[in-house]
Amino acid sequence: DVEDYRGRRERQLGGIARRAAERVRETGTMLQLEPMPALERRWVHLALKDEAGVATQSIGEEPQRRIVVLPA
Repeated sequence: DVEDYRGRRERQLGGIARRAAERVRETGTMLQLEPMPALERRWVHLALKDEAGVATQSIGEEPQRRIVVLPA
């Protein structure tokens, strides 16, 4: 964890996830995020688990596995 890279990346992904959730709530359509490793997908799932009106799902095969944010 050089210079808090892991913590910064987790915070960055949390922000991306919250913006994606807001867009999904506004439009009512699903949104796919970029492919990411398992740990980063986990951070996104955790960031959105208590967000009202949205759900998350991982789709695809490694290394192109990604998260889809769906209206709940």
